[in-house]
Amino acid sequence: MDVRGFLSTVRARLRLVLVLDGLARLVVVALAACALAVLIDYFCQLAGIARLVVLVAIAAAIVALFHRRLLRPLGRRMDDRVIAQLAERRMPGLDGRLLSEVDGIAMTDGQLVGALTREAVTSLVPAASVPRWLGLALLAVIVVVAAGVFLPGFFKDGVNRLFLPLGDSEWERKTTISGHLERNVVPLDEPLVVAVDRTAGPEAPLRLSWQSGQRGPTESRQLGGLTGHWHQALALPPGVYELSAESGDARPLLLTGRVVTRPLLRAISATLTPPPYAKLEPQQLATLGCSALPGSRIDFTLSFALEPGRTVSDAAVTLDGHEVPVTRDGDTLKGSLLVRAGGVLAIALHDQDGIGPSPEPRFTLALSDDRGPLVSLSGPLLREAVTARAKVAITVDASDDYGLGELQLIARTRPAAEPQPVEGQPAAKATPPKEAVQPFPGIAGRRAATTHATVTIAEIAVEGDLVTLLGRAKDGNDVTGPGIGESQPLELKVVSESELIQELDRLLAEAKDRITQARVSISQGLAKPEALANASRGAALAAGKAGETLAQVVRRWQQNQLPGEQLTPISGAADLVNGPAASGLIEAIKGQEKPAHDADDALAKAERLLASLLQEGDLTRLLASLLEREKNLNAESKAFVLEHLTKPLDAAAHARQANLAGRQKELADALKDIERRLLGAPDAKLAPVQDLLRQEAPADQLQQAAGNLGSDTQRSQAVKQQEQAIQTLAKLLDLLRGGDADKDLARHAGELAARQERLLGQLEQGVNPKSLAEQQEQLRKETEQFGKQLGEKHADVAKTVDAAVGTQGAAQKSMQGGDQGQSEANAGAAASLLREVQKQLDPQSDQDKDKDKQEDEKKKKGKDVMALLKELHREQVKLLTDSTPIHQRIADGALDFAAQRDVPALGEREGDLHLRLTEEGIKELDKQPIAAAALGRVGVALEKSAKYLSTPALGERGMRLERIALYELARLIAIVDGMPPPKQSEKKGGGGGQQGTQAPFPPEAELGLLAAMQEEIAALTAADRPIDLAALQKKEAKLVEMLEGASRPGSRPSLLLARARRAMDSA
Repeated sequence: MDVRGFLSTVRARLRLVLVLDGLARLVVVALAACALAVLIDYFCQLAGIARLVVLVAIAAAIVALFHRRLLRPLGRRMDDRVIAQLAERRMPGLDGRLLSEVDGIAMTDGQLVGALTREAVTSLVPAASVPRWLGLALLAVIVVVAAGVFLPGFFKDGVNRLFLPLGDSEWERKTTISGHLERNVVPLDEPLVVAVDRTAGPEAPLRLSWQSGQRGPTESRQLGGLTGHWHQALALPPGVYELSAESGDARPLLLTGRVVTRPLLRAISATLTPPPYAKLEPQQLATLGCSALPGSRIDFTLSFALEPGRTVSDAAVTLDGHEVPVTRDGDTLKGSLLVRAGGVLAIALHDQDGIGPSPEPRFTLALSDDRGPLVSLSGPLLREAVTARAKVAITVDASDDYGLGELQLIARTRPAAEPQPVEGQPAAKATPPKEAVQPFPGIAGRRAATTHATVTIAEIAVEGDLVTLLGRAKDGNDVTGPGIGESQPLELKVVSESELIQELDRLLAEAKDRITQARVSISQGLAKPEALANASRGAALAAGKAGETLAQVVRRWQQNQLPGEQLTPISGAADLVNGPAASGLIEAIKGQEKPAHDADDALAKAERLLASLLQEGDLTRLLASLLEREKNLNAESKAFVLEHLTKPLDAAAHARQANLAGRQKELADALKDIERRLLGAPDAKLAPVQDLLRQEAPADQLQQAAGNLGSDTQRSQAVKQQEQAIQTLAKLLDLLRGGDADKDLARHAGELAARQERLLGQLEQGVNPKSLAEQQEQLRKETEQFGKQLGEKHADVAKTVDAAVGTQGAAQKSMQGGDQGQSEANAGAAASLLREVQKQLDPQSDQDKDKDKQEDEKKKKGKDVMALLKELHREQVKLLTDSTPIHQRIADGALDFAAQRDVPALGEREGDLHLRLTEEGIKELDKQPIAAAALGRVGVALEKSAKYLSTPALGERGMRLERIALYELARLIAIVDGMPPPKQSEKKGGGGGQQGTQAPFPPEAELGLLAAMQEEIAALTAADRPIDLAALQKKEAKLVEMLEGASRPGSRPSLLLARARRAMDSA
């Protein structure tokens, strides 16, 4: 081979070997690096940045390898000389000849040519590694192609992730999960719910992670189960959350959710404007829940609070489902509502994600009731009886919550009884009531009004009719009204004057009974100072009722125009009860005694005034009333007769004539009843009255006058008959009023006695006598004044009053000295004397009081010690009365001639009383030791008095002994009379209906005597009296022991007596 050919072949082979070797290496390195990077990424899941770095490194390596193995070798100079030098170095046998040939030195040497063979070219440029690299490159290519064919997904994912490192390519996973948020935006009070499903892959747990914002902490939770479906609720605070779910080799499931606070109703501003008729000012409210009148208008503004970025998408206000027009301005709603009905106002509001307030704001709008007016009538009582002459004062009270419109007083009149149907005839229609309406002007717009009206009964009704009064009012409601209100009907019954007077008599009697009850309560309080407050409270209640009743009687008396002369004492009694008595009792409730006495005095005066009207049968007052009415009727009859002397009677005159005759007949019948009662009275003092009635017969005169009034020819005679009857009635009234004076005096004496007894009760209760001295002196002065009123007509009674005055003076002195025992004895004797005065002035009342008791006593067999005691009591009163003038004449001085004759006689009388007590009383009580002991105490007092008077002597000591004897008698009688009556039981034994013998002294009274003895011992103990109290207590214990022995063992009385005896023994 020639030199040039050889060099060209070497050069070509060298370049070919460099290219093939370089490319093979480049393919092997590139594919190996890429495969390694893909495998690393597959197992390590490199991030995009890491994959980019790897890709850049691979590219750099390939570039470096390309430069080293291809670019740089192929870039070197390969001219003939360089190739020749290469051959010379590699083939030392050429010995420079090739280089010389290249340099132009011709060497025609066959050896050179023989050396330049193809084998020399091959040895000169060997390619031992080229086939290996080419094989590796081919193998790499085959592997890549096979991966692309058999693992296309893997190949594709690897190529994409390698050459697109920042792309979103992912490796194909075995596990695939999918999921969603049920709601991407939820309110704070609801959870954020994540739902995840495994769509492919093996079982594996699921981990859920979430993070609030980019800087918030990450929290995670492994959910239960390996297969899914997973459903997890997360209660999260407000914020935006990134959630990630991972399971196996599945791609992480990334979700974004948000938790927001609900819109809140921040403020309400409302103005409630009532309807015009209510005349109310608008109200500013901070709520829609209110009460409103129909026709009111509510203007409101609602403000809501939302998170930044949240907006209101829809809002509405409804009232019970009916939409209320509103306007929306951002987060504010404005609207107006005209109230016509109540209901629930609901506010609906939602943001862009449909989230609204929870619970939905609701307000109750209540419809205020515009109640109808309230009307009441006051004045007369329900079904009050009035006469045709009455002028009834009515007070109409009306009120409305928002204003009255009009007010009326309606009077309806109808007959008391409808006509009864006649058999065989159709029933008559009921007569419609007549109606009169009286409006009251100036009422409109006022919320309350009190008006007064006077109903003249004669203008709307006649006797026998029923008048119904009704108040009616309308309000000013022009929206749903007007409302109408009516009062309770007030019915009046038109009656005759006599019927009305009878009813008023009953009320006066009731008032007097209540006054008496009040005085009894006051007396009990004065007797026990510690009970004065409670007793005064009870007395105030009773007196208050009496005052109300008297005020009612005064009102009705005036309105019915009854005779004025009888109204004066009623008005006086009402003023006393409602004035000084009421104020005094109020102060007495505080425990003050003087106001209690003042109140008692006022009540006593009121009681006397009423008593002057309410006598037995009240004949005097009835006769006075009848006389007054007859005078009025006479004047009316006279005018009628004169008017029609020559004038004929028309229909109206006939009706008037019939009315006059009927009224005259009514008065005649009333007078006839009075005559019958007066003629049948057994009182001897009424003999002149009875004689006058028999002679004149005024009732018959009035009967004739009634007949003549109804006659057309004889009516002129009626006037004369009326005048004659009026004169007779005036004489009767004068005679009756003379007897009434005695009864008034008797009542006054009884009041004085009651007051004296109350003082005695206070003394027996242990009140300090000095505190009662002033009251006793005042009572003595009043009794002395009372004695001066008696005059010569009652000279005998005046003596007893003088004895009472003297005894009261002695009581006052003993009270000033603080002598408890003498104060009690003198006060008790004075009370007994005053009671005797009462009986002397009105003996009939005493007889009536004891009538039943006397009849029972007549039936009794054997001795009656109580009757003896009462007789001795009367005799002792007489003895003390007879002693008083002597004592007033000589006082404590020596007895004069007359006294020396009279005083021994008094001693004999006192001795007789003592003897009768011993023989007829004490000896009869041999089987009743307790009663015998009590009578023995009286006997001792009588014996001491008799001995002293028989000296002879009187003086203050003799009077004191007489008073003590009288006090002991009165005390014993009071103890026995105060016991309750024994229960009636069937009589045992004895045939023929005869009664058994009764004990001379009531056995049941013995316990009362024991109790009185024990109370006396207790009082003496409290007063620290210098006597042997232990002996007294021991003596009474023995008496109790005797009673205990006589009782049935084991019975309740026996047990109580045993307990009392033990207490006495221990005392």
